[in-house]
Amino acid sequence: MRVGTHLRPLSCLLTVLGLLGATSCARARTPAEDDRRQLHGTSQAESERMVAITVDDLPWFGRLAPGDTPPEANRRLLDAFSQRGIQASGFVVCNDADSQRDLLDAWLARGMDLGNHTSHHLDLHSASLSAWIDDVETCHHYLARLMGHPPRYFRYPMLHQGDYHDKRSAAAVALQRLDYTVAHVTVDNSEWLLADAYGRAVEKADVQTSERIARAYVSHLLAGIDHFDAVGRAQLGRLPPHVLLIHANALAADHIGEVLDEVRARGFRFVPLAEVLADPMFGLADTYEGAKGLSWLYRISPDAFSRWGAWDESEANRIRATFLGGQE
Repeated sequence: MRVGTHLRPLSCLLTVLGLLGATSCARARTPAEDDRRQLHGTSQAESERMVAITVDDLPWFGRLAPGDTPPEANRRLLDAFSQRGIQASGFVVCNDADSQRDLLDAWLARGMDLGNHTSHHLDLHSASLSAWIDDVETCHHYLARLMGHPPRYFRYPMLHQGDYHDKRSAAAVALQRLDYTVAHVTVDNSEWLLADAYGRAVEKADVQTSERIARAYVSHLLAGIDHFDAVGRAQLGRLPPHVLLIHANALAADHIGEVLDEVRARGFRFVPLAEVLADPMFGLADTYEGAKGLSWLYRISPDAFSRWGAWDESEANRIRATFLGGQE
């Protein structure tokens, strides 16, 4: 028998008691609730596992094994992406990039994207604002000539977005004027420390140490995904899509394929950067005020780094102690 409208009060009472479905007393959502629902998602199944791969400090950075060359190492890095159908985004330090133009041409020939990482890897926190903007614009014009169109993405060196409000706001306005989308990172990590240690090991042909570092590299990046999954779930009520940050170095050239295979085995789909940045979490306000370069998942809440940032610091300290003799 269909329940008539005159029985709705009873229907609602039974719903509260758990005897009828929740839809009996459903009320219309407000626009604000709809916004929150879109941001948070309704279930883990709707939060598709996506990750974009981004590589900083192109054309190349760091030591190589005797007989190895940047073009050959760059080819191995690109092979790891191409063989897995990954369109990675590389961020170029444009000063003197013409001396390794062949590496950038190889990225473009493989269908990868290039973005602006300033001309001299200039730190916004220590440079004057005018010098920093000039550095951004110089790299912008170089990449536009190289690619035949303006670059779409910008990444702050060291993820430093301005250590005080006025400087941060002025830098953001300058990037908007150039029509940039900021390539925020979710999975920040200490891969660069491992890469330093690995470069020293392969330069000395120390196979045992380089293999230890390679194993630590895979474990560290996977632990980073697990950590920022937990941060995202706490912040958003769902698992976030990710932007993974690595660098153009020998460690990535030799071992990023192992990381990518493990990431795919965890159910991730590799997607272009634009697909991840379309997630509504990147439209949230940047609430962080301070001198650190941080994951976007920390920046969207004033106390996020103080709550979860111990992982970042402990990982960096552990890597230094294990592979770099504790040096900064």
